[in-house]
Formats: sequence, C-alpha cells, structure tokens
Amino acid sequence: MKHAKQRIKKGYSYRDVYSIDYWFLDVIPQMLEELASVDRLGIPMYEYNKVQEENEDLSDEEIELIASTNWRSTLRTMAYYLREGKEPTQEKNEYDDKMFWNWNTINEPPKKEEKEIRDKWMARELEIEQYRQEQLKKGLEMFCENIERLWW
Repeated sequence: MKHAKQRIKKGYSYRDVYSIDYWFLDVIPQMLEELASVDRLGIPMYEYNKVQEENEDLSDEEIELIASTNWRSTLRTMAYYLREGKEPTQEKNEYDDKMFWNWNTINEPPKKEEKEIRDKWMARELEIEQYRQEQLKKGLEMFCENIERLWW
C-alpha cells in the first residue's frame, strides 16, 4: 500500500529507485506493447510520409493502414529488444542442468569433469551476456530515436 501511494503521488516508489534498470526493462516493454495495441494509435508523421512517398497510388486510408501497421511493428520490436536485454528468451545456457552447485564442496578444488563443465558454462554465460547487451543496445537506440513519438 505504501508503494502504491508513493506511485500515485510521485509516479514511482522508493523500491523503483533501488533498481531503475529492472523497473525500466520490466515496465517500458509492457507500455510499448499496450501502445501498439490501442485502437486509435497516433502515427508519427514521418511514418505516414514515408509510406505516402513509396506508394503514391494508394488512398489516404490505405496509407494510414500501412503506416499504422509499420508503427505498431516498430513499437513491438522495440519492446522485444528491451525484453531480450533484460532476460533473453532466444538464448539459453545448455550447461545449466549440468552445473554442480554443491555448496558443501565450494572450497575444495573442482574435479576435472566439474571444471570442464564450469568452464563451458561460464563461456556460454559470457556469450549470453553479449547477446543481452546487443539486444539492449538495439532497444535503447530505438527508444531514443522514437522517444518523442511515444504517444497515443
């Protein structure tokens, strides 16, 4: 209740401030998806003009339909990249199930088999982190390019 009151009053709670990255990557993609699904979506003028220039023989209604579809796709793509930047769905560590998480032996030197799996697991984690960062960068670049167009 305390956090709900803070969000009503300030638009955020102190919990959101503790982890702005988590809040942003949790809330913004949801907002982008909702914006993409509204019935009367505002279409950025550049999108409308681009479709009009590419299709001079189309009616205004047809241009608006194509521009709206393109803009909705842009919003959903942006949301996808941001989600992948938070928690990848396309990349998984196939060594997760094979890792030996035995806290009783944490201070003991790993057995040869355990070390090999741990090294593979770590290498895969680094690949996933690189993928996550690439997706996040794409999403944030799109967000920055379109920040002034994110309206209903």
